Amino acid sequence: MEYIKIIISGKRGTGKTTLFWGLQKQLSWPTFSVSQFLRDYIFTHGLSNKVEDINSRSEEITREIDNRIIELLKGDYHVIVETRVFGYIYEQFPDTLKVLLVCDDIVRINRYAFRQGISQEEARKRLFKKEDEWFEKMKKLYNRDDFFNNQYYDLVIDTTNLIAEQIQSLVLAKLKSL
Repeated sequence: MEYIKIIISGKRGTGKTTLFWGLQKQLSWPTFSVSQFLRDYIFTHGLSNKVEDINSRSEEITREIDNRIIELLKGDYHVIVETRVFGYIYEQFPDTLKVLLVCDDIVRINRYAFRQGISQEEARKRLFKKEDEWFEKMKKLYNRDDFFNNQYYDLVIDTTNLIAEQIQSLVLAKLKSL
C-alpha cells in the first residue's frame, strides 16, 4: 500500500503550516487546512473572530472539521491535511501518512513570539494559556487525552533543530519508502 494522503499534526509552533505549504508546493496535491477552514467558517457564518463567538460553536465546528477530514482520508485521491490534532488519529487509514511534529517548548515560544511580534514572556503566557484551554476542550469532546501519542503516527519529527527543507525531506523520504 502506498501513501496517497498526508495528515500533519502537532502543537502550535512546531512547523505544521510551513511543512503543509512546502509539501503542497513540492507535490501539487490538493490541501485541507483546518486554520483556513476556521477563517472561512467565521466569515461564512458572520461570526467575529472573538474567542466567545468561536467557543459558542466549538463542538459544532470541531465535528464538522472531523467529518470533513474523515471523508478526505476515506477518499481515493491525494490530499494533504494540516490540523493541530485529529480526534480520530487512532483509526486506521492505511493509505494516509500520519505525521506528528514535535518541538522544544522554548523554540515554539520563540517562533510564536516572532510570528505575533510580542516578547518571549508574553508569548509563553499566551501560548500555554491557549493550549491549556484548547486541550481541555479536546479532552472533553473526545473523552481522551493521548492525541500526541507517537504510536498513532507513522512519522514523528522533532523540528527543534531542523530547517523546513530538512523536515520536508524526511516526509518525502517516508512517502517513497513503501
